[in-house]
Amino acid sequence: MELKKPNPYLHQKNSINASLAVFETLDSQKAIEAAFFETQCVHIKGFVGSGFSFRIAAAFQKNQHNLLFILDNAEQAAYYLNDL
Repeated sequence: MELKKPNPYLHQKNSINASLAVFETLDSQKAIEAAFFETQCVHIKGFVGSGFSFRIAAAFQKNQHNLLFILDNAEQAAYYLNDL
């Protein structure tokens, strides 16, 4: 009998989903989602490190709408592209 090895990517996806689910109950996350999907233009600041990317990923996972990000320069855009 051959034993199947667990798929490491399946566990990783579940871990990411569990991490993003943490934000669902936060009032600040609900405000971000409302701003994204009820208005046309939103200015967000104050996040540190990958905090912005996690919040955006959680909002997108819940309401899969297109989002356009305008950043200060190409370096910053590349950073967030890789982070997301």
